[in-house]
Amino acid sequence: MNETIKVVGYARFSSSMQREESITAQKRYMMMYAKRNIMEVIDWYCDEAKSAKTVNRPEFQRMINDAKNNPEFKAVLVHKTDRFSRNLSDSIQYKKILEEYGVQVIFVNERFENNPESHLLYHIMGSVNQFYNENLAREVMKGLKENAYQCKFTGGRPPLGYDVDKDLKLVINEKEAEAVRLIFEMSAEGYGWRNNRQA
Repeated sequence: MNETIKVVGYARFSSSMQREESITAQKRYMMMYAKRNIMEVIDWYCDEAKSAKTVNRPEFQRMINDAKNNPEFKAVLVHKTDRFSRNLSDSIQYKKILEEYGVQVIFVNERFENNPESHLLYHIMGSVNQFYNENLAREVMKGLKENAYQCKFTGGRPPLGYDVDKDLKLVINEKEAEAVRLIFEMSAEGYGWRNNRQA
């Protein structure tokens, strides 16, 4: 009878705009893989709303440290390569670090064997993931600039005294505007942040 292999799972989603179910879905795929391959998932490392541009992610770093100090698990399950990292050099480096600790990295939805073809494919996938990340940043910036050119609000909290309409235009919030006008009037009269009149 085959011995059960102890493994851990790493899951990540990159934006607070994504739903938490993204983590749940990744875990489900990993659990299915573990069950088929006689594995026991003994721990989870989940980074929520963390970008994969860098490896400065709390749970990712905890996983690396545990792999170094805790020989109990023999593999890390990851849904896809882009959940591990979207930086090619980081992806290669940290996969190698884990392997040096005796921990295999298994991508349950992208299979890589121990042969030259799979090594090449892993590098290609890493390059594709990095391109996606860099291109997305460029496209987001392009959209923000276009909104600015059209005098549209680019996001965040509107300044005091304004609301954002359906066309992303700033419109005066009359109730808040009263406070803004009072602030300017008091400033013009010499009042400062210490709430006293300057001599």
